[in-house]
Amino acid sequence: EIFVRDEKIRWDACVQCKRGLVFTACRSAFGKDQCYLAGAIQILERRRSLDFRALYCGKISLRDLDRLEPFINTNDLRLPIFFQD
Repeated sequence: EIFVRDEKIRWDACVQCKRGLVFTACRSAFGKDQCYLAGAIQILERRRSLDFRALYCGKISLRDLDRLEPFINTNDLRLPIFFQD
C-alpha cells in the first residue's frame, strides 16, 4: 500500500509531524520526528548485520556501537517479545 487506509491514523500522523509549526503549509516537520526517521532508516539499512542485543542494552548511537560493543555485557539482557524471532 502507498498510504494508510484509516483516515484517523493518517490525520494523527500529520498532526504529529506538524505540531509546533506556525505555518503548517510549509514543507517542514517537527525536528524530533525527522531525527527519528533518519535513525530508523539507518537501523533498517544495517538490520542484517546489526547486533540488536548490544544496541538494546542502553542509549547507544549506531555511530558508537562498533567502538563500544567489546565492552557490552548482554548476558542478563531481556529483550521484548518482538525480538524473539
